[in-house]
Amino acid sequence: LIELLTAGLAIGPADRILSIASAGDNVLSMLLAEPTEILAVDVNPAQAALVELKLAAIGKIDHCDFLVLLGYASCPDVEQRRRDLCASLQLSPEVRDYWARHDEILSKGIASTGRLETYFRRFVEMLETKGIWPSDGVPRLFAAQTITQQLKVWDELCTPRFEEVFLKYFARETQAKEGRSAQQLQYVRANVAETQLVQLKKMLTKNRCADNFYLRRLFDYRTPTAGAQYLELKSYARLRQLIPRVTLRVQSLQDAIKCTDDKPFTKICASDIFEYMSMSDAQTTMETFAAAMPSGGRLAYWELYNERPPMAEGSFEVLDESEVLTARDRNMFYRSFKVLRKK
Repeated sequence: LIELLTAGLAIGPADRILSIASAGDNVLSMLLAEPTEILAVDVNPAQAALVELKLAAIGKIDHCDFLVLLGYASCPDVEQRRRDLCASLQLSPEVRDYWARHDEILSKGIASTGRLETYFRRFVEMLETKGIWPSDGVPRLFAAQTITQQLKVWDELCTPRFEEVFLKYFARETQAKEGRSAQQLQYVRANVAETQLVQLKKMLTKNRCADNFYLRRLFDYRTPTAGAQYLELKSYARLRQLIPRVTLRVQSLQDAIKCTDDKPFTKICASDIFEYMSMSDAQTTMETFAAAMPSGGRLAYWELYNERPPMAEGSFEVLDESEVLTARDRNMFYRSFKVLRKK
């Protein structure tokens, strides 16, 4: 997913990027392409608190401690170690207070204790405890050396009972209560569970579970995997030097555009923002983006359940790269990746 973003936006040293902050993965991965500036914004203070934690940690602690802090590695007395690492960082009072109030998420390992991660974990635990999958089901999936071997295992696991449980667990009502928020599904008309099951089956024909970070995230909750380039040791020193190029704000993309100076954004990463908007709001937002970008600027976003027709057609053109990059996507949750160029 992150590789798609950097390729689709074709980030260069002269770029000024506006991006949804989210958990910071996209922001930090784009930063490795060394743009001039990234303005990362999010309306969710919890997401901003996580990104601030990551930025502060990269600026101060070593790589091993960084992985421990995020929950990708362990050490003796790991819960207290995570608290101590957080306490050592230069955080804003609001963010320090946030992590004090969410000590369990911090101490247990952020990578595996988020709302969505917990939702996935409970699903796989249910498969095991209710005997829907044998105890060696997940290990056999990850041990498959080829797609052919993997599909043979999958054929054994994907029983009518499994599909029944999957469709019930990932139904709109369950997701709204335990996984994604109800607001995120407000404008979705598709059958979300059926869509995800189709996407999962498709992904298993393309990628080995062992090689796919997102499939690991779903099935192998016991071993959180650091899959992004910014989490690698070889990137860490360079990332530390680039951190000053990131500005973080709690606000929307639209408000960020209104509040910024007259210098245009050459690239915009909108994540899956249009998923959570009505068509009219999506159209208005697209027009706002167009007004903030020069000719040749690029906008990238994902479609999850909703297929949005081209908007602001007079301002943007959909690039052929969209289909090519969508075919390369390893994330089972998104249906397509769109790259648009300002005319």
